[in-house]
Amino acid sequence: MEKQKDLQNELLNTISELLDDSNINSVLILVRKTARFLIGNNLNTGENERLNINEFIFENNLYHSFFSGIMGYFTLLDQLGCIFYTKQPIRNVLKKYSGIPKKEQEALVGLRNCLAHNYGLANKYYNFSLVDNNENERRVVELAKTKKIQGDYSNKDDYYTSIYIHNFTSLVENIFHKIKEDFSNNKLKPVIKNVSELRERFTIKQ
Repeated sequence: MEKQKDLQNELLNTISELLDDSNINSVLILVRKTARFLIGNNLNTGENERLNINEFIFENNLYHSFFSGIMGYFTLLDQLGCIFYTKQPIRNVLKKYSGIPKKEQEALVGLRNCLAHNYGLANKYYNFSLVDNNENERRVVELAKTKKIQGDYSNKDDYYTSIYIHNFTSLVENIFHKIKEDFSNNKLKPVIKNVSELRERFTIKQ
């Protein structure tokens, strides 16, 4: 019982950036802050500001560096899922916390796979476009008008699924806070076995 309490406290501290050792960093907090930076969100709050497109990025042809920011947010979902679910971490997190339809959840998983495996925006199931949305747009995902024929890589407009970047990052930020709140209120049980596993997998030394 005491070991379980220690694990609960350590995990809450890992999620909350309250680790008592200044030489250890939570990788959840690190990836969230890095993703915020690469997207251009506020580093402290995650609030949407603008895509991080500056003079250095233009001069060095790094316009698409925000792809890594989006991938960082997917990594955060993966981390959270691995802490609380034994299988399909991202899918389970999206299913419980996203509040969007299943087909849109699957589209997000598809985008994650495209970026993780190819750093691109297409695979045999999806073609994606990323939209720097304005504040009046509420959607996270706009599904393609026509379901892509598996393996058809022709550039058809109707095949494109749109992902609204800032709404996606807001969704992930909200999911993080909801999971943290549910765990704090004993509504979620981790699948991590002990403090040693938690520290080895989800913290790094400076």
